[in-house]
Amino acid sequence: MTTEIRTFKQPFLSKVEGILESAISITWEGCHKIYICLDQESHNRSVECGYEMVPVGDKAEAMNQLYEWFDVSCGLRFIYATEGRSTFYDVIPQFDYDEEGGGV
Repeated sequence: MTTEIRTFKQPFLSKVEGILESAISITWEGCHKIYICLDQESHNRSVECGYEMVPVGDKAEAMNQLYEWFDVSCGLRFIYATEGRSTFYDVIPQFDYDEEGGGV
């Protein structure tokens, strides 16, 4: 019996893997907003905004957590990387994932 490994489809998988190399924490607000914090300042800003942060230690665990959140998010889902107090980078822009050939 094999266990199916579920993860992001390409090219999004490569984008998420690449950004996780620099990540210090990840968070999700429980509906569709998923953030990857790239520095302590963006992490602290997310805490100030009331987000519950998950430290990124093991990259595979972080990838699994991001996918789990993304999979159960509503149709408005996106993943942004954040840096500083106000810089956001599209990792998976809103609506792009589903336009690239279906759902998760």
